[in-house]
Amino acid sequence: MTTHKLLFDALEATQKSQISEYQTTDFWRHASNELTTALAEDRIHQFRKDPACLSYFVPTYGVHAMGLSSSQFAQIDRIAKSGTLKQKNTITNFLSGQSQANADYRTINGCITALGFNPFSEFDESEIGEPEEQFIFDGRKLSRPTNNYILGLVYLLCADPNAQINTVVELGGGHGALGEVLFKSSLGTKTYINFDIPPTCIYAQYYLSRALPSHFSSNLSEAWDSSVKIESLSGTHVRPNWDISNLSGPIDLFVNYHSFQEMEPPVVQNYISEIKRLEPTFLLLRNIKEGKQIKTERSAGVEIPTTRDDYIKWLEDQFDLISQDSRTFGYVTADNFHSELSLWKRKKASKI
Repeated sequence: MTTHKLLFDALEATQKSQISEYQTTDFWRHASNELTTALAEDRIHQFRKDPACLSYFVPTYGVHAMGLSSSQFAQIDRIAKSGTLKQKNTITNFLSGQSQANADYRTINGCITALGFNPFSEFDESEIGEPEEQFIFDGRKLSRPTNNYILGLVYLLCADPNAQINTVVELGGGHGALGEVLFKSSLGTKTYINFDIPPTCIYAQYYLSRALPSHFSSNLSEAWDSSVKIESLSGTHVRPNWDISNLSGPIDLFVNYHSFQEMEPPVVQNYISEIKRLEPTFLLLRNIKEGKQIKTERSAGVEIPTTRDDYIKWLEDQFDLISQDSRTFGYVTADNFHSELSLWKRKKASKI
């Protein structure tokens, strides 16, 4: 049995002793079965081109995200090959995701021009995990995960160019792309913590420990203390999801991209109570406005979707909603679901 599979078994055993809100939800139980296969077969070194990882937590712009079958792709490819050079390039750029990646990069550059400073000018994404899809812009490698996070951070900076991003906590951070973005930027981030369920947290530990070896300060095989102050930490950390209850703030920024939508409402509410306890100055959320699809006998999903209205209801007592967007910084899918970015700021304490 591989080291990574042994680590997963140990984490899963510990998870079972946690409260129900920290158990893997129905949607991710399906994913976990597939994701542990790569760990058991010692294929973690190429997880960014693994079909299961691409389906669940390594987003791409190209064919994997388009819902096209291999036969449909082959038909379109044949059309491209029979056309003129311009026709071929147009179709190829669409299928590869290059066109959409260009659109996101253009948005980022437009906002950075308006801001007058570029904290991401030196960012160059790692090739750890053998990514199936990366694009070169101005000599630097970027992918959909890193573009997604840069879009979000630019969205925050457009609202408050002087925002402090020294301490960042993320829940459900995939393979750790946000940590890489932060520590390869000039934002001055001191501490980044990604809390996630097993086995996803194992992939994040693998990635960040290799992409940012001088900044990585965590080991999933070692238990945290029952009380950990954010001010005592530095560098990047990957922790199992239940450890969020051991952390105390305050923090500058909390981030959740895509994972709240994959949980049942009571689970999200529990995490939000922990977030409130950490007293973040800003919340940066990106989730489907309409909520995740409901599960069926044939497809994974949720029992009850968590929607935009739920976030507003649960957060408005302590946070002001600064802005929401799905057209420019988020994404509207071909079947008209809105991957919506929302920015919240902590309300100032009332004077007595």
